Amino acid sequence: DGVSLINAKSFSFNPAKLWYADIPLGRFRPAYWIIITAIYQFAGYSAKRWFFINAIALFASGLGLYSISRLRGRSHLNGALAAVLFIISGPIIETFFTL
Repeated sequence: DGVSLINAKSFSFNPAKLWYADIPLGRFRPAYWIIITAIYQFAGYSAKRWFFINAIALFASGLGLYSISRLRGRSHLNGALAAVLFIISGPIIETFFTL
């Protein structure tokens, strides 16, 4: 969204703002702002690049879930099914692809 873009640009120039950006709102989310700022560094204001980076992050999350499933002794099918169901679930898609 626009607020995230404006804040990410601001944090790029002054990273110390990350620690007190949300205090007036009663929140403390430096990890969130670090990720948004990192994406901004690569994508800038290009929506295509934002979506591409978010698609890579979504794929990496699914791959991580598959790996965890395999480490827990599950079959390839179970791991792949868990990853696919995770990726296509509504709340996950909305989280990764909402600008």
